[in-house]
Amino acid sequence: MIAKMKKYGIISYAKDFPNFLDSLQDLGLIDITQTLCSLEGEEKKILNWLSFCNDAIKRLEAYQAEKQYKIHSIYNPRKAAYILKEYQKAASEYEQIDEEIKQRDKRYYELLPWGEYDPSIVEKLGENDLDLLFFTCDKRNFDPTWSEKYDLEIVNEEKGIYYFVIAKSKHHEKITIAANEVKMPSISLNRQMEEIDVLKLRHAELELLFKEMIPYLPTLYQERTRLQNALSFDRIATCTEFSVDDTVRITKGFIPEDQEADFLTFLETQPVYYTVLDVEEAESIPVLLKNNSFAKLYEPITKIFSLPNHKEMDLTPFLAPFFMLFVGFCAADAGYGLVLVLGAAFAKRKVSADFRPILSLVQWLGGATILFGILSGGFFGIKLAEIPALSRFTNYFLDEDNLMILALALGGVHIVFAMCLNIVGITRRRGFKYAISKLGWLTLLLSSVAVFGLPELGVAISEALMTVYYVVAGLCGLAIFFYNTPGKNPLVQFGSGLWIAYNTVVGLLGDFLSYVRLFALGLAGSILGMVFNSLAFDMAPDIPVIGALVTLIVLLFGHSLNFALVMLGAFVHPLRLTFVEFYKNAGFEGGGREYKPFIKIKNE
Repeated sequence: MIAKMKKYGIISYAKDFPNFLDSLQDLGLIDITQTLCSLEGEEKKILNWLSFCNDAIKRLEAYQAEKQYKIHSIYNPRKAAYILKEYQKAASEYEQIDEEIKQRDKRYYELLPWGEYDPSIVEKLGENDLDLLFFTCDKRNFDPTWSEKYDLEIVNEEKGIYYFVIAKSKHHEKITIAANEVKMPSISLNRQMEEIDVLKLRHAELELLFKEMIPYLPTLYQERTRLQNALSFDRIATCTEFSVDDTVRITKGFIPEDQEADFLTFLETQPVYYTVLDVEEAESIPVLLKNNSFAKLYEPITKIFSLPNHKEMDLTPFLAPFFMLFVGFCAADAGYGLVLVLGAAFAKRKVSADFRPILSLVQWLGGATILFGILSGGFFGIKLAEIPALSRFTNYFLDEDNLMILALALGGVHIVFAMCLNIVGITRRRGFKYAISKLGWLTLLLSSVAVFGLPELGVAISEALMTVYYVVAGLCGLAIFFYNTPGKNPLVQFGSGLWIAYNTVVGLLGDFLSYVRLFALGLAGSILGMVFNSLAFDMAPDIPVIGALVTLIVLLFGHSLNFALVMLGAFVHPLRLTFVEFYKNAGFEGGGREYKPFIKIKNE
């Protein structure tokens, strides 16, 4: 669900505003509406320092992974500023040297086929009216007549390329041949390598300097937090309204309705005037999702596409069970599901609390994968129905025909459920009369499925029921073609109804068939798993230890690859079914702005 928001306006004297804003940031409840404003000099300075701080932390954390260092935990702003300045100088020099080494290494290896030579000799030849020109040419394009026409000497041949030199008098006409002339450096290869070694030595010295900064990582963490809070404070301070000749500041923002009491208690302690403001029709109200512990795990899935806007329903609790089932259907291997559940359980002990909800989600998805793996009888590519010890359970495993029917049935339920949500959403936002046409489509669809589907299952439909169906279908047709846009001309509505009918029929058919992918992906993963199992045992030589080792290697490699492919498909395709088929039929609009309270970040 979406938390209800209330908008408040707060007026404070300009001289009291900084202290009030600091207290407001400590409270961390209000999402402040900012006016458009440009970055000021102080804000740019904070951004630059924050960028340096993030860069320093990222680099030092990478070095810290190599070895454990004693950490200095006492925070000192001056010490932090000094460390960042030193880091800035060292990082700038490090990047320059790094780029210089890359360029010189590239040039060195380009010239290496020429071998060592003394540039001073080339210069002396030039003083004596003789030039040495260096060329490269593809062996296939080399013309032997060049050797007859010029003083040419082939120096080297490497990878089908000729490296050759032509000596000519300075007064000789310019040489024009189908070859690439190479400009040789003014220093020898040995001298180049010595200079590269000097650069690499300085490179290593700077890396050592970075490692010496590692003990001050906690200081940099706290400095980053200070800068983030300062940046947030400065933006709000700069982008709130002035009034009454700049003597007062006006702050507007939204708070969750269930936290209004705490907010009012805080305001009573401040030297400010406040009032509840009306929300304008076109105003963007921040969205805060509030769900139970299960649905909350799926909120990151919702945020991948878009948050709902403040006028519509939060679809997270409704998409959650379907998304979980779809992932399980696409993976459909009890062994892979077991890997997800156990792997996430192990990882929970190694990661911070912020990442544990993601791992809990993985466990739920793993549980669904185990469920569909049991239903389809798959365990690491092994068909459980073919194991003699499990032969008595063969009838309980679903075959391919039943799995395809189940996939389409799930798709039908998914689409119908989305249509129901669309009707509820339209009724809540605009009124029931605007949902009558949608209700007509839903009723016509369900009644048609019942009338034409039940006889296929052996259930007879009486004449009376058929008469009722024709009456219901007629009423639904009236709603569809003559009440799709209440208030407009009936002829306009009829034309609109024809267009909507065409799009709806074609769209529903395409949406329904899209769910075949659930069955197809599950089947593909199962077949690929069986193929790797067969390869593992067929490729193994008939040598006791080596054969078992080859089998194990092929099994590990094959199932690791298959697991990665299956999990990728099992995540992407349910996303597609959710964001296209489900969202479209549920009338999802999206475009919501996330609730981001003005809050002071705390150090971990």
